[in-house]
Amino acid sequence: MGDLSAGEISVAEMTLVRVVQSEVLRQNKSTNLKTLCVFEDSEHILRVGTNITLREDKEDFRHPMILPSDKLIRDLILEEHKKITHARVHVLLSKLRERFWILRWWRIIRNVLSKCVKCRIYEARGIPSACVLLPEYRVRDASAFEVIDVHIAGPLILRNGCKIQWRFNPLTATWWGGWWERLVQIVKELLRHTLGKASLSYEEVLSVLCDVAAAINPRPLTYVSDDPEDLIPLTPAMFIQDLQMVGVGDLDSLDLFNLFNRYRYLERLHNILGKDSERSI
Repeated sequence: MGDLSAGEISVAEMTLVRVVQSEVLRQNKSTNLKTLCVFEDSEHILRVGTNITLREDKEDFRHPMILPSDKLIRDLILEEHKKITHARVHVLLSKLRERFWILRWWRIIRNVLSKCVKCRIYEARGIPSACVLLPEYRVRDASAFEVIDVHIAGPLILRNGCKIQWRFNPLTATWWGGWWERLVQIVKELLRHTLGKASLSYEEVLSVLCDVAAAINPRPLTYVSDDPEDLIPLTPAMFIQDLQMVGVGDLDSLDLFNLFNRYRYLERLHNILGKDSERSI
């Protein structure tokens, strides 16, 4: 037996969602469903009706599948948490909402994140130390910006020993970086959770940083509501990417014939370029 295809994984996932809904939602007749516009699709899966039905996008994004706040979906939440580089509650919820509508999400997501081993290791509090006296330059009267503090987000040591080049703010313009200090903290936390003590090459670090950016850019800037009639929360990704699409096409869905023709075309261009360069030499 070989690896499962994207289609087989999708069918299995739909079957599991159908089973969970049948065992929990349909039998218990959850009162939380009364406040939602619920309908059953052609595959007998309960979904939430939203006001973006006419949007050209994936069905899961336009009509998220309803899932109960039950122990059966803990593995799903934890897996998604790992995929987005161990991001925190609201970033994780925003990502899950692209496919699923979890009832009473707050308690179960917090519970799952509290049991993530890697997050607990890197977020563990240090041993409290005794109160020490601040140095004289920290407590004396001074003019504005006479004593400043510089925060450096790095450097990241790579496998070959080189360092990523950083550009620093002017030493006398400390107000420049005040608003992004929170983002620096978020990026450093995700890098710690993802990399740990791993040693990566420059290209690998760039790939990880792209994953981190993809995780924090969809973070909600406004309130994440439980009402499907409310507007979706604003995210930085909306300003970066005007026409935002959720997800990418499955690898199994690629047109192999056109892909092969494209490869042959590029190979022919490469050969022509090589012959032209030989003639010019």
